[in-house]
Amino acid sequence: MPDAGALHPYPLAVEVRLPGWMDSEAMTYRLAYEDATRRRDYAQSRWAAAPSQLLAARLRRQLGAAGQGGCLVRVEVDLFEQTFTAPDASQARLAGRLTVLDARRRLVAGRDVAYAVPAPTPDARGGVAAQAQAADALYRDAAVLVARLDSENGAVCRDARTK
Repeated sequence: MPDAGALHPYPLAVEVRLPGWMDSEAMTYRLAYEDATRRRDYAQSRWAAAPSQLLAARLRRQLGAAGQGGCLVRVEVDLFEQTFTAPDASQARLAGRLTVLDARRRLVAGRDVAYAVPAPTPDARGGVAAQAQAADALYRDAAVLVARLDSENGAVCRDARTK
């Protein structure tokens, strides 16, 4: 993957949205083999910050997003959890919608995204590692979307500062 800054030499911002009930520091999981409808929290493990903050910071860093102006890369998350398919097997699941909006916040590109990454261990630590890989997959999809937009009509974001 090329350097993020080389993809978009213009202002780019990132925003991540999660439903309030999902955007807490509690690390959640489901035991799909027992009761897939019941969400549980790890008693001794928490996120360092709300998932929206963690994902946004990771995407900003990976995309080289400077903050304000230009296009906005928005991620609306519908699913962010660890799912156990058996007592010794789990996966991180991240799903939602990835969009790019121009400086006037009009939709210029978008797509649904869904990732299921096997956890290396069946515990909170394994879930974190797998969620990091899912976030990296989200970054790659965002970078491709921005690069495609840049190659097809780069003026959408590049010229945003003058509008």
